[in-house]
Amino acid sequence: METKNVFLGIGVFVVFLIMSMPVVFAQDIQCPSGCECLTEADAYNKSKFEKCSDSVCGYESTRTAKIPKYCYKSGQVRAGVKIGTCLTGCECLTEDNANTKFNGNYEKCSDTACGTYTIQKPDGSQVSAYKYCFREMSQPAQCPSGCECLDDAVAKEKEYNLCNNQKTECTLATGAMGVCFEKPAAEQCPRGCECLTRTEGVNRKLCNNQATSCTTAAGVNGFCYEKLPTIAPFCTYDPEQDKCVNPICPVCLSGTPKCKKFYIVSENIVRDEDTDAQFTVDSFFDVFTELSVDGAGTTYPADSFFDVFTELSVDEFAPGETVCKCVCEPTEEVCPRGCECLTPGDAKEKFGDDMKRCSPDVCGYSTPTTATHAVQPVAKYCYKKLDANECPDNCACLSEEEGKKLNYNLCNNQKRECTMVTGAKGLCFERPVVEICPKGCVCMTIEQAKKRYGDNFEICADKPCYSYVTGSQKINMYCVKEKEEEYVCPEGCVCLKREEGENKGLGICPPGATECMIPGSNERGICFELLQEERCQYNENLKKCTGGCPPGYGCVLRITAGESVVNTETGETTVITPSKRYCECIPKCPDGCECLELSEGENMNRELCLNDDGTAKQCPLSGNNPGYCFKKIDEENCYYDYGKDACVGTCPPGQKCQLNTIYRDPTTGKVTYAECHCKVPPVEECPDNCKCLTKKEGYENGLGFCNNKVTVCDYVITDALTTAAPNALGIPKYCFGEKVYAKCPDNCECMNREEAYKKGYEFCNGVVRECGPGLYCFQIPRVEICGKDTLIVTRRINPKIVSPPAYVNVYLSVKPVKNDIKGIIITEIIPEGLEPAWDYSMVSFDPDVEDKIKRSPVATEIVSAINAKWSSRRPDSWDPDTREAKWILKDKESIKPQTFMYKLKVVGKPAEFKPAEFKLNGKWLLSSGETCPIIGEHIVEIKPAEGWPPCPVSDLELLRYIDLWSKGELTDMQILQAIYVWAKKPPCSGIGVEITEGEPLPMEEVPFT
Repeated sequence: METKNVFLGIGVFVVFLIMSMPVVFAQDIQCPSGCECLTEADAYNKSKFEKCSDSVCGYESTRTAKIPKYCYKSGQVRAGVKIGTCLTGCECLTEDNANTKFNGNYEKCSDTACGTYTIQKPDGSQVSAYKYCFREMSQPAQCPSGCECLDDAVAKEKEYNLCNNQKTECTLATGAMGVCFEKPAAEQCPRGCECLTRTEGVNRKLCNNQATSCTTAAGVNGFCYEKLPTIAPFCTYDPEQDKCVNPICPVCLSGTPKCKKFYIVSENIVRDEDTDAQFTVDSFFDVFTELSVDGAGTTYPADSFFDVFTELSVDEFAPGETVCKCVCEPTEEVCPRGCECLTPGDAKEKFGDDMKRCSPDVCGYSTPTTATHAVQPVAKYCYKKLDANECPDNCACLSEEEGKKLNYNLCNNQKRECTMVTGAKGLCFERPVVEICPKGCVCMTIEQAKKRYGDNFEICADKPCYSYVTGSQKINMYCVKEKEEEYVCPEGCVCLKREEGENKGLGICPPGATECMIPGSNERGICFELLQEERCQYNENLKKCTGGCPPGYGCVLRITAGESVVNTETGETTVITPSKRYCECIPKCPDGCECLELSEGENMNRELCLNDDGTAKQCPLSGNNPGYCFKKIDEENCYYDYGKDACVGTCPPGQKCQLNTIYRDPTTGKVTYAECHCKVPPVEECPDNCKCLTKKEGYENGLGFCNNKVTVCDYVITDALTTAAPNALGIPKYCFGEKVYAKCPDNCECMNREEAYKKGYEFCNGVVRECGPGLYCFQIPRVEICGKDTLIVTRRINPKIVSPPAYVNVYLSVKPVKNDIKGIIITEIIPEGLEPAWDYSMVSFDPDVEDKIKRSPVATEIVSAINAKWSSRRPDSWDPDTREAKWILKDKESIKPQTFMYKLKVVGKPAEFKPAEFKLNGKWLLSSGETCPIIGEHIVEIKPAEGWPPCPVSDLELLRYIDLWSKGELTDMQILQAIYVWAKKPPCSGIGVEITEGEPLPMEEVPFT
């Protein structure tokens, strides 16, 4: 517990380092001295209003567009800016004056300007700039005597009270802010016990069977009582361990059960912490088809997002919370029985002309391993050998007359008999080859089209003509063709048929009869000059745009920004450059896009249509207002979105877009191919003795699933569900009836979980089976343990697998069954290769290393924490010849339950070690002569070190290693080695593994004891 402050400080420090890293954008030009490259908004916030030039110096990319940046410098005060007043304790100053007055220790009270001041320009002119409210930064109060500065989370875990019952801020050793908490009294209850009053301790056992006085958290005198065992519910999130505990899940109706950790992102979104994939209300069940989340162990399907995260656990479903839930992951589809997943070439080689495709679905992909260059993966399908009466692929079974009538050729030019769907005999005829692209179009990827045509091509159809997967990315191919050259009329002209233009009396655009393509058709026309009154222009009298634009264009109003200054003394505004209004024709949105206001499109989470240079494409709205082109959504389309890893789109009423087929890369686990279909939810009628209810209604009435069978009978659509997830089927209803409990098998016993926990029982045959209200079937162990009626000594080893140099902690737990045992002799035989470290309670380094570690608070606290727990109990007798270590336990009244630890060292240099096992043997002896072996763990496995410790170790690398150590991914010995290398900074020879591009050097033992 003492090291948690260290982790918190390290975490804050690492986050600070990351957040402090500047984001640099490439600039087109270099700003002159005294100027800064900013967007207009950033320049406004920094009180820099004067442009150094009109040239763009860079761009700032947002989700919707690219915003140009210009060179700005401090200039005139803008018109219309609100001037505020300073709060008590703050002064209205320039930043230079604040820095001088407060000796650099200051902060801005708010971002609102409080006044102005005059700046003398080099040319003698004067401009005004803003003042702001500043104050001196106050030093945090230190903790009074008897209190200490802690983080809130650490204090809560230690159950400390606020110092003097008030919140006082202080500075932690890491530099972060903390709060003063009252130090507890010196006399506390032992580990595993708590201080309670006599009333609170009724039916509780005294700690160590003796009355030990203490003071409760409320300040009342009490006694130390043993804590009750904490039993975690099924599949529960433990914030201290940051993982799911008691990961027991019932058997799934389909798929594989798994206890998974989820992070609640928002009210409608959760994130899978194992894969970082986010799931919306609609897409959650595309991945997890059925769920079992009832803490009582009842199995049921859940086709509603709200069944999992709201209906059963409203309190824990809150943004920012982490929860663990039982889910059923879908089983990936394979080929039907009798079929194999093969490429067409492999199927041809195996089955010859007798091959038959079992289904049109792709079952996988294959990439040739002998290729010397990049190749496209080949799709695999389910194939089998033809039955006697079947036709090969691309052939059809027809009567001889029908085949001749259609002018079809015999399949493979052979006469092969088959059975038609009518049952009559027929012949196999070859189907004609159908082109997958329209005439004049070719099936290729967009990249291939750009290489062939440049940007001068167009897609013939929206849907792909072929798809394949490379790695974990799906590549689509489309039918494309080269664009015919377009003829566009110059501004002020319009493309019309010759007859139409001449009938309107329009003149031909100079320099002559220029051909053009009439928008919206494939016909050619002539460019005619629009009459002046028909052109798109700003009418000063009407104060709006008048006239029109060529077909395919719209007239929009534009306003240039003017510039003005304010006299802060008189309040008079002087216009320097007036704003200007004008109108221009801009093209309408292309096919597949629609024109919306920017806020409307973003609120609908729609994707922008972009110009070739990556900027947002503008378009004309009604009322001469400019809008933006957003991509249209296919309202009746259900497909798998590889970017979102989810099924998207909508379906007809009563159906839902759900996952139908999915294949994953066996190495990375990423989706390589998936299909989504619109499906009708299966529902059944309930028997006469059962009712159709939601789970909430059924549980509230004390009912169980009808005949212990999960049957979906209906779906309920609520207003909240319709708003949050229009594509959701609704909350399912099930058939409920009188609850029927299971009968336990002969080798199992029906009991509550607390009783089973105390006895160490497991669930019957590993299955959660409810046998009564709050009761479950538990397996009755039939293993006879030596000394089970007298004394049990259990050994625990940590760590069980080590890489030298290393130390092993061996814990011996003594649990008397009888209460009249006065003495015990425990004997352990230590194998060769493991040496005792009885007196090892202090880590020490070389003097120069020790000095640097003492100057580092983080390293000092880690070493101190390891020292605190590395306390080894010396045996009462140790014979190095026989390798016997003996401990004598005695008590005048009776031996108490206890646990002690001794430490062993893995000796020798790492290079000398090979994978091996050391076995510990031990026994205990009573005065009665009764003796039994020590049970529990007895093997220490040696795994030669691979690349540890690294050398050199930088400050940032040390922080990463400390983070891994705090998560349990590095041992105490490994973190001490990393600290040594970091502090020593020696040449990387004979100390650690040098980090180079070649092979690592052999590791030698780090010189500390």
